[in-house]
Amino acid sequence: DYMAPLVAELGLERLVRYHGYKPHNQLTRMLAAADVLWLTIGNRPGAEAISTGKLYEYFGAGRPILGLVPEGVARSDLSSYAAAEVVDPDDVPSIAAAIVRLYDRWKADREQVPDADFASRFDRRVLTRHLADLLQDVVDAAA
Repeated sequence: DYMAPLVAELGLERLVRYHGYKPHNQLTRMLAAADVLWLTIGNRPGAEAISTGKLYEYFGAGRPILGLVPEGVARSDLSSYAAAEVVDPDDVPSIAAAIVRLYDRWKADREQVPDADFASRFDRRVLTRHLADLLQDVVDAAA
C-alpha cells in the first residue's frame, strides 16, 4: 500500500483501510454499501476534459459523492447527479464544509437522493442497446 506512510504520518490507521485489488462484482457491492464515495481530479493542465470511468461507476452505485474536481466535464456531470457535494480540489475550506454537510445529512439520516434517470443514462446495458440500435440503423441504411 503506497499510502501507508502518509496514513501513519497523519495518525489515520484506524480510519483508513486499503482493500487492494477487488474483482469488479465485489467492488460494485462495496461502492453500493459505502456512506459516501470520494472522487478527486486535481487541478492540472487538461483537467477540464477528464472524465474518469470511476465517476460513472459511482453514479451506478447510487450513493452520495464528494467530488473534488475542477471546472469541466466531471464537475458538470457531478453537478447534474443531485447527490454530490462538488468543490474545487484546492479549496480546503470548501472541502471541509462539504464534508460537514455530508456528515450532518448522514447523522440526521437525510442523505441526498441521486437522480436515478440521470444515472441510468450511463448504464452499460442502456448504452450498449443504443449503440446496437445505431449500428442496426447504419446497416439498414446501407442495405
